[in-house]
Amino acid sequence: MNGQLPFRDGAPLHGSRYLPGRPLQGLVGRQADLDALHAALKANAAVLLYGQPGVGRTALANALAASHAEHPGGVLWLDGHDETLLALANRVARAFGAPAAMPGADRAAYFAQVRALLEAQHPFIVLDGQVRLDVAREFANVCALGLPLVVAASRPASGPWTPFEVTGLGRAEGRTLLVRLAAGALDAGDEAAGHLADALDGNALSLTVAGLQLAAGITLDNLLTQMPDLPPGPANRVMAMLMAAYRLLPQDLQGMVMLIGTAFAGEASDELLSDVTGAPTDGICARMRQLVERGFVTERMVYDRPTFSAHEMVQRFAQAFLRGKRRLDTMRARHLHGLLVYVRKHSDETGPAQYERLAAEMPNIIGAGRHAALHHKADFLQELMQMLAPAGEASFVRACGFLAEYEWLRHLQGTPEAAEAGILGGIAPQPDAPAPDAEAGEEIESGDAQATVATPLAEPPADIPEADAGAAPEPETSAGEDVEEVESPPAVEPVPEETGIAGEPAGDLELPSDAEALERLGRAVKERGDPHEAIERYTQALDSFKADGKVDDELAAIEALAMLSLEGERYEDVLAYVDKGVKLAQEADNPQREGELLVVLGDLQVTLGRWAGAESAYKEAVESFRPSEAWLDIGLALDKLGSVYWETERPQDAVAVWEQAATLFERVRRDDLLRDTLHKIADTRAELLQWDSARAGYERLLALARARGDQAAEHEQLMWLGVLLEAQGDRSGALMQYRRGLHVAFDLAQREPLGAALLALARLLIDDTVQLNRTLQLLEAAEAVLPDDSEVKRLLGRAKTRQERLMRGGVALPVVSSSLQDYAREAYESPAAE
Repeated sequence: MNGQLPFRDGAPLHGSRYLPGRPLQGLVGRQADLDALHAALKANAAVLLYGQPGVGRTALANALAASHAEHPGGVLWLDGHDETLLALANRVARAFGAPAAMPGADRAAYFAQVRALLEAQHPFIVLDGQVRLDVAREFANVCALGLPLVVAASRPASGPWTPFEVTGLGRAEGRTLLVRLAAGALDAGDEAAGHLADALDGNALSLTVAGLQLAAGITLDNLLTQMPDLPPGPANRVMAMLMAAYRLLPQDLQGMVMLIGTAFAGEASDELLSDVTGAPTDGICARMRQLVERGFVTERMVYDRPTFSAHEMVQRFAQAFLRGKRRLDTMRARHLHGLLVYVRKHSDETGPAQYERLAAEMPNIIGAGRHAALHHKADFLQELMQMLAPAGEASFVRACGFLAEYEWLRHLQGTPEAAEAGILGGIAPQPDAPAPDAEAGEEIESGDAQATVATPLAEPPADIPEADAGAAPEPETSAGEDVEEVESPPAVEPVPEETGIAGEPAGDLELPSDAEALERLGRAVKERGDPHEAIERYTQALDSFKADGKVDDELAAIEALAMLSLEGERYEDVLAYVDKGVKLAQEADNPQREGELLVVLGDLQVTLGRWAGAESAYKEAVESFRPSEAWLDIGLALDKLGSVYWETERPQDAVAVWEQAATLFERVRRDDLLRDTLHKIADTRAELLQWDSARAGYERLLALARARGDQAAEHEQLMWLGVLLEAQGDRSGALMQYRRGLHVAFDLAQREPLGAALLALARLLIDDTVQLNRTLQLLEAAEAVLPDDSEVKRLLGRAKTRQERLMRGGVALPVVSSSLQDYAREAYESPAAE
């Protein structure tokens, strides 16, 4: 590369103490993993670490990198913020002081230069954070092949690397970590530590947060009492521990969790946080360091200034909490204002000190710009661009190699949807320049399909919410969260023009004469289990219908072929059929068939992770179905649209369209679809911590379950109502719902429902001295049903110890006079149960 920049941003790190992600107590229980990974790196040079958020991927990457940090090449640690390959290559160039490329550059030549640079410097490379796996794969192949590379992600993916799953710590290792972090609050032989490690599923983040609360003087009982019951799943177990620890923080520290958890890059310097809040940097640092001691935040030095980072799960927790309180937009507005204050201070002058301050916050600057583009905050983006405008060679964006990012942010002012394509995405390379495969988030282009059916709507259909709270590029993707991998479409064999089919027909199936016969053909071919034969036969039928001028039947065949091609992963064919079918449907004035084809297009976009295209297609499908009042089809399209919103971290929008879908499913009396949609609404409300709305949803589901006599579903809803009421602090209400759930569980006579109801009641009552004998009755029954459950054993041992201590002290405990069946039936038959 020609020329050198006067300033290097993100230069390789030399010395293990500077590496991100070092665990507070060192790496526990991972030596076997480390040995296997070192061997894998020697054999293949690249490794993909995958596992659930918080399990310890970054800590392992830190340990691997530490052994290379003293080498001449150092460690090039790239904490991802949803970059495209070009943006990632630019970060590498800046790290070594080389000029970065513009979006329209000859990418193949530029990537070759970046590869030569890396080969010459030979750093150990880590890709962590919000990384698109298709971009990581391409980076490994194009820029870093043969170089030591560690990629951290949430799930496995094919690539030029050795995949390695990072699982939770075992019971012994989890207990060891807890005891170390608790700093004397737990004894090494304390069974409670083992039970807690089991309950937290060996998740390193959860164990760390739990251990640090104990070290801060919180009792184990108090910590467990504060843990809410959330929907099942590893991520929700982490969220439950974070909620418990958050509830035990002083109010000023709770506010700081919300502050750092909503930073656009998930981290920020003390100075930027001071500009956001108006508080002095000393006060910011003091409070943030208290959060470091409680496990919510990590601290590192960036350009000699304290910088604080929130784990991706802390970000998800903070944003879900604020969204549920309808305060997320307010907090984001504070961040935008503070960022402008910060940039204004450091953009008026040039020089190394100003370069460092602006470079340190470029992830936040770019993240804020993307947020502003997607949320129609044109004034913010315009003011930001004016302050960063390159007035000369010594200006920040030119001297530090950020001109491409600056021009891209300017591009977002007129083309905000490009923000969804990742940093530096959504701008095509020069026509004569070879380019890598389509980047994740870019729309699929084939013929006229992009222009006619996959472009975003200028105006959204009536009653469908526009993008609101966090499209794909938002930091809450997680929550970190690793961006889902998007495979490029596989090559499709060309179709011979003279026949229009892939080969000669096989078998003895009769060629269909109309759409009804076509449906019979479909059933017959499906029974034979040969998709290639199905495509051949449908293609023949399509040619026949077209020759006979049977437009409606031709459309039916096109739709069937589009669906078969999608099932067979022939993505280019899907686009071709949809494009052809939509045009024909429009010419034939058949909006119903047009809508059905648009739904297929949306399904294709979802398959490829093109969320903007999927959203557009489903919205257009809804509009196509409206003239014929095809309520069921509208509901199904809205249901899919809601799932797109959910996948792109827009839960409020998801709930809004799911509620519309539920109304339509109720209208057409599709109770099966209605129940599924109501479940999604209620679960989403619960995850957003909107307890009252979630309660109304579960109560409606309870009524539906009782109406159809479904006792299993009735038990599930009663238990969820108990969980919600307990979270709201309504212990008496929760008690009644759990007792009713226990009554239904006795009728079901199944282990899991019965054990769940008994355990829920025992956990609720265990700290109530008056109810201690009832608690023991519940736990003894639970042990009989769930003899291997560690939580039951822990609570039973605790209750017995407490009972013995009270009896020795002369305390007379109330005697339990009724059986558990009577105890449950009394609550179920009370008038409030109706």
